[in-house]
Amino acid sequence: MPLVPRTLVEFTSIVETVLPGASFSFSTDLTLYLPGFIIDIKYTAAQFIASVALYVFGNTYITENSLWPVESQWIPNQRVFWHYSRSMLYFWNSFTIGWGIAVAVIPLLLKHKTVIRAFASIRERTGGFGGKWLNGKLLLLVYLSTAATAIILTLLLVPGFPVWVLVVFTLGVSFVITLLQTHAAGISGGFSLPYLRETLIYTSGYSGLDIWFLPSEMSLFLGGSGISQQLIQASVLGVDLKEYTKTFFLTIALGLAGSFTFVSLFWRLNPIPGWAYPYTISAWPVEAMNFWRWQSWLWTGYLFRPTWMYTGFGISTALYLVCDLVLHIPSFPIAMMTGMLMPPWAALAQFAGSLLSIAAGKFIGGGFWEANKGFVVIGMLIGDGLVSTILSVWRLISRSTWLMPY
Repeated sequence: MPLVPRTLVEFTSIVETVLPGASFSFSTDLTLYLPGFIIDIKYTAAQFIASVALYVFGNTYITENSLWPVESQWIPNQRVFWHYSRSMLYFWNSFTIGWGIAVAVIPLLLKHKTVIRAFASIRERTGGFGGKWLNGKLLLLVYLSTAATAIILTLLLVPGFPVWVLVVFTLGVSFVITLLQTHAAGISGGFSLPYLRETLIYTSGYSGLDIWFLPSEMSLFLGGSGISQQLIQASVLGVDLKEYTKTFFLTIALGLAGSFTFVSLFWRLNPIPGWAYPYTISAWPVEAMNFWRWQSWLWTGYLFRPTWMYTGFGISTALYLVCDLVLHIPSFPIAMMTGMLMPPWAALAQFAGSLLSIAAGKFIGGGFWEANKGFVVIGMLIGDGLVSTILSVWRLISRSTWLMPY
């Protein structure tokens, strides 16, 4: 229960009369606007441009050319959620995969000398950003050891899975995607690439069911961007990175122990699934159905379309070369990819937040606003979270007084 009502104001029924397949809406959730206060407007503009290009004009192109699958045709008066999720699933996921490959690989090729020097420096440095505690040799050794262990465990649990696919994804794809996500996190809020586990399975051609029961984290290490953000924040605040790292692992251990403890307590109160936990009754069967549906749906070819991948790769490559070599803003295509992977109303909200931030700076004073806008964002987020938590607890207490299971 949020402090401010969070809903979408729809204009899709108006827009689609001119642009069939397109949709437009904006959110009343104020927290979606807050990141725009901090993110540079050229990057929120890139996100918004990409979002409009895909989910307005791109969806119109799909509709006018009758590209929707037979079982999922476009019809008027569908909401923006429907347009966004279906077009992402059938078309834009493939497009963004090609786009992401380009913006991750092309910079490495253009600046290969810098990449070579970076890897060569690992042999020479014993200190660096984190001192001896986080030196390059140690981190590289941990990465390779963890990857090798993950590959061996996967092969033990799924003996028939192709080894070369595991090596490519665990060592190569994880590294490249982490570079891409870390770059995106440095200029915006970052993003998470969807369907990477499905990409791994589809690439392998392995049709066995056992691979689906392994967590994707066993073969795809994609948390590096978040850890990089945390280490940068700790460094900026003057926190000793050795102590921070110890605390990080201690928190993980306490979190695991706490989760087992609380799940046990909840189970003792009422069986799971059960009427006391409505989500387990209403949503778990749907999740199980979706899980099993993927086993056959993956091989239909809808999720990974080579033509759309090549198109995304080509457009992204050309745009990156122009942005890097001519305009000298190489991060622009990466910010555009962030906009492609977020809901259209969120991209609009962040762009509007950047415009509001510029207006506030002119009204209040540029220097004062730049120095304090971060505190404004944190304060609003804490206030919204605190009030929302209090209201949610009050609602739970009210519901707990009703003993009937309905």
